[in-house]
Amino acid sequence: LRQASVDIYHEIQSHVGWTGDSLESFCAQGASKKLQRTNTSGDTVLALDELADELIEKRLAECPCVAGFASEERDDFVTLNPEGEYIVVFDPLDGSQNVKVGISVGAIYGVFKAKNISEVKTGEEIVASGYALFSAGLQFAYCSRTTPVTLSQYSFDNKEWVTFIEDHKQPRKGSTYAINEGSCANWDSTISTFVAQHLRGRSVRWMCCMVADVSRQLLQGGCFLYPADNKYPKGRLRLVYEAIPLAFLWERSGKGV
Repeated sequence: LRQASVDIYHEIQSHVGWTGDSLESFCAQGASKKLQRTNTSGDTVLALDELADELIEKRLAECPCVAGFASEERDDFVTLNPEGEYIVVFDPLDGSQNVKVGISVGAIYGVFKAKNISEVKTGEEIVASGYALFSAGLQFAYCSRTTPVTLSQYSFDNKEWVTFIEDHKQPRKGSTYAINEGSCANWDSTISTFVAQHLRGRSVRWMCCMVADVSRQLLQGGCFLYPADNKYPKGRLRLVYEAIPLAFLWERSGKGV
């Protein structure tokens, strides 16, 4: 998964180049071109979403322990190695709408011990998770049931991963929180009261990319909120591809306590 993240980062860099003319000319080779389809979550698929999905598939196919995968960009589970013992779920390019304006994007991974996604009944069955953050550098966070949260950064000079935190624990307090306050008119009273009373005095940070928003709070302390509201009564987070993997990572980091 780390090597797949390197592949994606290279593709982002090769597809995006600022010309100074206009936003329309910001993305070269159609990286932000909308394809004529939506994914399982109802989002319009960009060309770079699809490319990232294919790069991850290629790397997972090389791993005999991976039986298959479920991707946000695919309608069905994909079988790779029938003898494998694990399946991987992922969002290959979280926040892909940020690419054309040069803001952080990411990838989210979750691992279950199963042969097929149909065998997974609850999020409690997850055995490992991680995320890649494609930003000023390429960072990767990972943990499992038996290993702590480890953060590493890729050195493009030496072409290797360098671990900079071996057992990360989220700070108990933070000065920021992440929520889309542009949706405040649609919040119910519980969320409005919580933000107004309990987060008062803190600064809001919102990147429109769950990986970037969660990573900040994970490293610096704080909270991440993306609640259901009157416009989206079932919420917008994808349970399998986003919420479960990052919640597992959050719990393994000590939950800020």
